[in-house]
Amino acid sequence: MPDASRGEWTVERHLAGKPPQVVALFQRFIDIAEGCGPFTEFAGWVAEAYAVGAGAHLTSRS
Repeated sequence: MPDASRGEWTVERHLAGKPPQVVALFQRFIDIAEGCGPFTEFAGWVAEAYAVGAGAHLTSRS
């Protein structure tokens, strides 16, 4: 999961400092998803996907 020394991963922190086009694209994705109906736990899913992309699944679970 996220590096504890950098704090908990959040969408807001991930998007901080990103180009406006990136933030707008993310917001458009959220708008489309919300158009399909309510959803929860999205931030948790994104955090987990981000951690896996960073190699979290490769670490030992001992």
